[in-house]
Amino acid sequence: MWRIWEYNINISTFSFRYPVAFLATRLVEGYLAENFSFQEGYMEKKLMRIGISLPKELLNKFDKTLMKRGYSSRSEGIRDAIRTYNQHYEWMQQIRGKRAATISAVYDCSKKGVSSTLANIQHEYTDLINSSVRFHINPDSCFEVVILQGEGEKIIEIAEKILSLKGVKHSRLTTISEEKIGKST
Repeated sequence: MWRIWEYNINISTFSFRYPVAFLATRLVEGYLAENFSFQEGYMEKKLMRIGISLPKELLNKFDKTLMKRGYSSRSEGIRDAIRTYNQHYEWMQQIRGKRAATISAVYDCSKKGVSSTLANIQHEYTDLINSSVRFHINPDSCFEVVILQGEGEKIIEIAEKILSLKGVKHSRLTTISEEKIGKST
């Protein structure tokens, strides 16, 4: 016959109180082993392993950059890149009010549909766009700058559409509030 004990388990903000048999104990131990590591009396959140596919040229360039900057591993470089990406996204979410802005993008104009999709996105936002200019860097790459003025939320909306478009190799959003423009004179 199995004996059942009652356990109180506190894991950071989680608290459980229930009868635990052998199987349930193993389940909790499995959860703890899967999600936490125990070192010298304290719990530390485990790192998650992921797999990504990258073009060889991009990975080689990334590795060279990591070496120049003194990173100890690819993982640390990727963690730093993800943190930077998240910070940029958070910055974009804080853009509010009347703004002047530019969105610059380098994209693969030889890739079917990229140029027409960019044009369609711009046609959706003619109320914001003051001007745009595009030129060919080489036969397969175009550089385009879109100059906008309007509400920050709408500028972010168009920027997100352009920045996430497949075929866009590099992009950047730059904004300034109309309030700051007035103060600089």
